[in-house]
Amino acid sequence: MKKLLLGLCLFLLSFSIIAQTELCTDTTALYVFQHNNKNYAIVKDAKSWTDAIACAYQLGGILAIIDNQEEQDAIWAEIPNANITNSNTSAPDGGQASYLWIGGSDMGEEGKWEWIGESGEATQFWQGTNSGSAVGDLYNNWGSSSFAGEPDNYLGNQNALGFALTDWPYGSAGQWNDLNAENLLYFIIEAEIDTSSGNGGGDGGDGGDGGDGGGSDTTVAVTNYNIQSSLIYPNPSSSYFKIIRDDIKEITIINALGQEVYRNLAHSRTVNISHLREGIYFVKMTANENRLLINTLKVVR
Repeated sequence: MKKLLLGLCLFLLSFSIIAQTELCTDTTALYVFQHNNKNYAIVKDAKSWTDAIACAYQLGGILAIIDNQEEQDAIWAEIPNANITNSNTSAPDGGQASYLWIGGSDMGEEGKWEWIGESGEATQFWQGTNSGSAVGDLYNNWGSSSFAGEPDNYLGNQNALGFALTDWPYGSAGQWNDLNAENLLYFIIEAEIDTSSGNGGGDGGDGGDGGDGGGSDTTVAVTNYNIQSSLIYPNPSSSYFKIIRDDIKEITIINALGQEVYRNLAHSRTVNISHLREGIYFVKMTANENRLLINTLKVVR
């Protein structure tokens, strides 16, 4: 239990020191574990996929990107320890099964499945539907059965990736399914551990398999940016926002798919967003000494 609490504290420390704002979820809703120099958190707070990815960024991580079978198995082994009530995280369009959001999406282009990583960069791992193929031999774990498989874009609006907790007609618990991004589901966050000043990876909390060492000096790396929620106002907004700081040199706005939709030098502290569609965005602001700040923005229509 001590190491579980330590993992939770480390996962939130780098964010909470700098954000000084209300978190996107109650920290009591997090189950934290470690594996191979990464911290993971299962967030038991049902959100849409876009709200989940925004929350992951705010907490200093990303929605989980599963690169190999070992990582898949490690996450699957931890899920029973999170004490999830499956009925609280189910998707009607996913065969009534229960799921956790992870970081894949084909919102940018149908059939082009991409992992959405830090600062919104995207890496394609799959092309097509259930008859498609992996890109660059990257790992995938789509649901499959004797008569059908995933992804199938059921009803034409399944653009976000879910990690199944229970079986469904086209797949089994532990496999992946494409789902409507508006489903309200729990989700999995990951963040790299900075071990430059520590001795190793810890043991992964309660039941986690962690890394190779037993050090307790690990911290969550937030690389070279700080994710905040109080640098712009009004937020949400439909037409414009103002920047609180006066040392911003450049502004970039990125949508939830990692696509840049706005970039300009900060000649004014007021930014026109009337051209943006409704949704969650990330405002990247370069301040003095090239410090990069990121603020979540919700555009309403």
